[in-house]
Amino acid sequence: MDRLPTEIILAIIYEIPNAQDRLNLVQICRRWRASFLGIAFCSTHLDWSQLRCLVVAALANPIIRFSIREISIEKVAYRGTLAPLGSAVQEILDLISESPVEYDAWRKGLSNDQSEVWVAFLMAILPNLAAISAQHSHPNGWITRIISKAAWKQLPFEPNTLPALQHLEKLELTWCGLSTVLSHREYLPFFHLPSLRTLRLGPVQELHSSHSPADHPAFLPVPATSPVEDLVLDFFCNGRHGMADFITSCANLKRFVYQHTNDIVWVSRQDEEDCAGVDASFRPWCFHEALQTQKHSLEVLHLNDLGDASIPRPTHLYKGNVDSISHDRWLGSLADFRKLWDLRIRASNLLNLYPKETEDLMLLGDILPKSLRVLHLADCNDKNSAVLLTHLEDLLARREEQFPNLQSLLISPEREEPHGTRIRIRDSFRKQWTTLQEMCDRVGVRLSLGAGEKMARSQKHWCPGRIVDEALWD
Repeated sequence: MDRLPTEIILAIIYEIPNAQDRLNLVQICRRWRASFLGIAFCSTHLDWSQLRCLVVAALANPIIRFSIREISIEKVAYRGTLAPLGSAVQEILDLISESPVEYDAWRKGLSNDQSEVWVAFLMAILPNLAAISAQHSHPNGWITRIISKAAWKQLPFEPNTLPALQHLEKLELTWCGLSTVLSHREYLPFFHLPSLRTLRLGPVQELHSSHSPADHPAFLPVPATSPVEDLVLDFFCNGRHGMADFITSCANLKRFVYQHTNDIVWVSRQDEEDCAGVDASFRPWCFHEALQTQKHSLEVLHLNDLGDASIPRPTHLYKGNVDSISHDRWLGSLADFRKLWDLRIRASNLLNLYPKETEDLMLLGDILPKSLRVLHLADCNDKNSAVLLTHLEDLLARREEQFPNLQSLLISPEREEPHGTRIRIRDSFRKQWTTLQEMCDRVGVRLSLGAGEKMARSQKHWCPGRIVDEALWD
């Protein structure tokens, strides 16, 4: 075995996703261990039970510590089992803690196997980490604390001490426990990371638009400075103000995905009192204002095609005394988004069905960019189908001259029940698009009717949803 060519050994290691299996392989002989230990840990998929072991191994062996570039952590949960910390861990805690109180908080969280604390600690010690995907529970700001300091290279996160997160390009961070949902402000430090390109977050709540004083500059947005190009907010997100701080922070945003939920989890009693009676429903025009800052670069826009699009259910906080059709309001024109080629959006948000006095009624051909290749119109119903048909026929009539890149058109009906998830094509819905199908065939555009599931979300279960050509739906 120890005589196998290096190329074969490398090919074998790269095909094994589990870290423990890779480690078993490199322990076959000394040559393999000496030559390929770092490669074995370069890309690692972990269960929660393995996370603590990886941290200890990384601190004990610089080869492991400096080799880890990609980590995926799943099934992270609060364990609640007390365990002593080694001296290497405590030495790092001495470095990153600003006070004895913070040191004790770190030590308590790690000893009790609190998931977010271990993920944050892992981020702090890996100098070459390029991608991390983690699911944890009950956030308390530990990850944000590390990222805010690392982004500003604040002591001890200097090049010669702990050069953490300077090479991080991809970050996916979600959690399963919804008893605590952080405000969007808590995520602003992420947009100060120097190499971050892909960011997926959830849950996120944007209840306030005004900026309160921050005790660290990383918690303030700096417009058009972040290198983030791919921003996904699709898990239990409520952006009342269009996630403007996130979007406008980006210098060249290429892909933006947002799925809305009407549910709000109150972080504090003060927030609950301050926001009592606010409209928690989707407000598309707020996103348009923010996205205007990215019209030079945006290529893909998926805006609430799978999320909540209804009036929030009445509660003791929401009495129904707000705009009852805010979720159906017009997004705004996208004609100036010269690189946009993939658009997925609710039909009522693309059509101006409820024009204000200052707005002119415009055809789709006047508000869509010439670069468009794929158009998915969601939540089509009897109220807007007839109007939509007229708009689409005009759009197809202009294809050769104005929309030569248009290739695919997907139309999906609204969900069967107001708060359900199922999307099904009925015969009556199918018949409405017969003439449009004939026109699409003539001009060379593929027309599909979409079926599937909308986003399903509750505090115990979440499913991202999926709508595709009904012929492809299982």
